[in-house]
Amino acid sequence: MSRWPTAHRTLVIILVAGVSLYCGCAAPRPSVPAPPGEVPSAPQIGFKRLPPSNLRVEYLPYGFALTWRTNREPGDPISGYNIYLSPEKSLRGLSFASPEVIKSHWLGTAYPGDTDPRADLERAEISDVQPGVKYFVHVRTAYGDETVGEPSEEITAIPRPCGRIRLVRRFAGEGEGYSFAAQKYVSTQDERNDLYLFVRNDSVFVARPHRLDRYLRYSEFFMIGPSGSIDDFPVWNGPRKGETSILLRPGHTYILSTVEACLAKLRVADIEGSGDGVIVTVDYVYQPRCGEGVF
Repeated sequence: MSRWPTAHRTLVIILVAGVSLYCGCAAPRPSVPAPPGEVPSAPQIGFKRLPPSNLRVEYLPYGFALTWRTNREPGDPISGYNIYLSPEKSLRGLSFASPEVIKSHWLGTAYPGDTDPRADLERAEISDVQPGVKYFVHVRTAYGDETVGEPSEEITAIPRPCGRIRLVRRFAGEGEGYSFAAQKYVSTQDERNDLYLFVRNDSVFVARPHRLDRYLRYSEFFMIGPSGSIDDFPVWNGPRKGETSILLRPGHTYILSTVEACLAKLRVADIEGSGDGVIVTVDYVYQPRCGEGVF
């Protein structure tokens, strides 16, 4: 016979049952089915889809290159980047599905990106553009789910010829003159010629052809100063009146203004020889958009 009174045994049973319910050991409740026609939502993985930024242009002899920060999150699949080039008009405020924007879509499909393994920075070289045309440029990310992101900031780019020429003293043959508009060597007396060399007291000068004949071109020259490369001084807002001729120094940069007020930035890379045998190597950037000093 138990030594516990009946009241005590009843109290213990009640306490054990209460503890079992508190610890969740009670039998599970039956699940309630979802209402007919309602599909439970699957958990979504969220990505912060920021537009590309820091869009920059680098000019090339045949066009320009664009670079930008992608701002994409790892794991968010993309199909590439839509690059929009609009001649002389901004389209950034329009929908990417509008006819004008679709027409301005470079390649007509998403640019997959460069071969650099970096995912945070992209570069694209654009060559099928017209010199002297001002292009309004922006970029959007094309995602793997066939959506298109918000536009980057918009920049402008004006393709312009650039390169290196070697000039010789006037009447010395090929290389005695150069036409920036035609992008070719010409003779000193050619009506398209923009400049010629002459030597005085062992110093080398560049001059406008109009000095030789009043029917030839009326170029003007301006000194900028010493420079490390032709890429220095990307913008020039100088005086209106220039020199008819100017002394050339290696490592110095100059501006030539044609009779149409189109500007060429010239940097003397080297001066070889002397007298009639002098050869001047010049790096140049020509801006065919007359009146704009942007290089």
